[in-house]
Amino acid sequence: MNNRFLKILSFCLLVLVLCSCQTNQDVQSQQGPKQEEQHPWQPNYDEPWNFTPAQVQSDREIDWGYDIVFSTQESTYTRDVEIIRAVAVNQTGERMHVSSQTPFIEKFYMNAFPNPYGSVHAWVRLPYYPEHDDSVFSSCESATNEMWFAFNPKYLKNGCVLTPGEYRMVVYLADGPHYAYFEITE
Repeated sequence: MNNRFLKILSFCLLVLVLCSCQTNQDVQSQQGPKQEEQHPWQPNYDEPWNFTPAQVQSDREIDWGYDIVFSTQESTYTRDVEIIRAVAVNQTGERMHVSSQTPFIEKFYMNAFPNPYGSVHAWVRLPYYPEHDDSVFSSCESATNEMWFAFNPKYLKNGCVLTPGEYRMVVYLADGPHYAYFEITE
């Protein structure tokens, strides 16, 4: 009787243990797909406005000796401005190597990225990409010590419009980014 009782008890415990155990696959199926299986973030390759031109290793190793002054024609524009022009001037008188011929436009946002420890103020790149303009990906060398850049707000995408605030135009020369600050008013 004792031996039979131990066998029945052992069998019941074994069944209980096997029923309560779940495989790793069962747990995952109850929790849903893994994070990377749901919707991994990918850059939108059709919208190159959100990419920063990269400098090649050789560019970073070279001391270009630039003394660049980059500024817009005016410091303040109204929100219905048709075009904003800026000039990069190399004060040394030398020509400049330009990593991207199309400028990028950024707006300063207070509390751009809220988080539990407070918010972060940041410059946020606007979706600016002129149609039929491949120069955003092309590099060149300026013919003189100055080069002009233009921003036309009609090429802002995704419903983006200029609103009052602080902005900056960003150009990438061989020695890195340069910024021209301006303000948009009513």
